[in-house]
Amino acid sequence: MLDPANGLNRAGESNALVAAGRSITEPVIQQLYRRYAVAIDTLLRPDELGLALETNLIRAIAPAPIYSAVRQMTSDAAGDIRAHDAAVPLMVSVQVETAWGRLVGGGGYAGVAQDLVDFPFTQVLGLSSYPYLAGFADPDSLPDDYFARLASETSLPVIVTEGGWSSTTVSSTVTSPAMQRRYIIREARCWIARTRSAGSAHVHRPGPGDVAGRHPPFAYNDWWTSTCTRSRRSRRGTRYSRGADLIPWEAASRRVAGSERPDHVRAA
Repeated sequence: MLDPANGLNRAGESNALVAAGRSITEPVIQQLYRRYAVAIDTLLRPDELGLALETNLIRAIAPAPIYSAVRQMTSDAAGDIRAHDAAVPLMVSVQVETAWGRLVGGGGYAGVAQDLVDFPFTQVLGLSSYPYLAGFADPDSLPDDYFARLASETSLPVIVTEGGWSSTTVSSTVTSPAMQRRYIIREARCWIARTRSAGSAHVHRPGPGDVAGRHPPFAYNDWWTSTCTRSRRSRRGTRYSRGADLIPWEAASRRVAGSERPDHVRAA
């Protein structure tokens, strides 16, 4: 997954980019992102390639020019990728709690229809979910159709790209390792309910880079084991145990700040 915005602050841009006095609203920065996206597809040859994360949350709280820039640069990057690779499925992710109207707005269920309109190149829809940050005090309070309702709005494949429940209290929700374990079970049941309604599932196993610096560690191994563990061979013939780690936009934006080359990018 590539993140053109700020993963820790969806209302803003990459800290490194801002520190360099630049913005994704600039055509030259958008071109840099597009080249980076093509390079990632060429070098990593992923099974799926995500071009933006939590697009509905960006739309909800970021200034309009930032969201417009994300739309423009991802659409252009999709075209660039298609010019040399017709096979890789392209995706964006949405923030589940925002879609349910829990994280911002408070206006009730909003869904994901606007994201599918704004990012028409999307072939796989990713889901990002952190219920404890959106007022859920107990994992068992999640609706059975927590994922299924979003998935029912599209015929596209749906993938859980990131999420979890903290083992330590970092928000208004008082939690513990035991509550985290309960969430893992509850999430699996919600996902199973979604797959029964849709007939298929694809679960992405997040790597350590997906959550570093954002939330306390999650018991992904237990969650993965409790759902649908399977190894697979990518469309390119390379064996993967998980998708590519989340790739920080800061790695590319440091070029603008004057670094000779971007940070090391890790793959599965």
